Amino acid sequence: MASFHSMQVVQKNLVLMFRSMKETDEDPYEMELSANSFIPRSIPVLAFNYTHLDDLAFHYWCYHDYSGVIFTSPRSVQATALCGKAWKETNNCKNIPSELRCFVVGKSTAEEARKLGFSPQFEEAGNAEVLADLIAQKISNDGRPFLYPCGNLKRDTLSMKLNDAGLGVKEIEVYETVSSPTIEEDFDKFVQCEGLPEYVVYFSPSGVKNTKVLFLKERLPVQLIKFVAIGPTTQKELVSQGIDVFGVCSTPDPQGLLSVLLKEPLVDKPEIFGTRLDKKAEPDI
Repeated sequence: MASFHSMQVVQKNLVLMFRSMKETDEDPYEMELSANSFIPRSIPVLAFNYTHLDDLAFHYWCYHDYSGVIFTSPRSVQATALCGKAWKETNNCKNIPSELRCFVVGKSTAEEARKLGFSPQFEEAGNAEVLADLIAQKISNDGRPFLYPCGNLKRDTLSMKLNDAGLGVKEIEVYETVSSPTIEEDFDKFVQCEGLPEYVVYFSPSGVKNTKVLFLKERLPVQLIKFVAIGPTTQKELVSQGIDVFGVCSTPDPQGLLSVLLKEPLVDKPEIFGTRLDKKAEPDI
């Protein structure tokens, strides 16, 4: 028997984005898509709990012991911001953003770092693996480790690559990713109000896993919808769930997503539509 949603009409140019909670009302993805005749909507599938902030603050207090700080997601920068009050009140910490070198993955993370006064390097790196290679190749080893605030779902690639290159890394888990407990209810309300989307966009492997129930209960009719992944890691997770992927973004940003929706890849001869697997990927969650 067909599911209720599979009997509904797909709404042309309606784009549903499964991702974490939006940070501001002026969301760059929604602005970019709206300006190009798409109808963007978002449903949060992930939430974040910040942890071990006292530990992070202690290590920032001793920032001279580190060769630099590494951010692979906006959340790690936001965790740092929660420690920022001490910078303004303590002479020992107020110069952290100007004196501590900063290395990041992606434009969004770089923008968050700049808000705190950092001067981020290597934002062109699309994933932690590329960032690790850039640091190992271009940053001299001064004997001090790198401070790496990260989440509970981060991959081990960056630390392993830097360690293999003889560079130390001090990891501190500063946030944990949890799934939304209301995803089924939120999705049903969305479909009742908006109809079935033509496109569904995933921003992380965790987002795919946390909406698995929608596939199992046939709320999300895979035969009617075009699925888009923000990067190859998310694409692999969709494929593992038996989902055909319409496109993969060449860059994890609004322009990369728009390129896929317009069927105009940003790179020549991509290995998968819209992307090169060995160059760009989504930042860590």
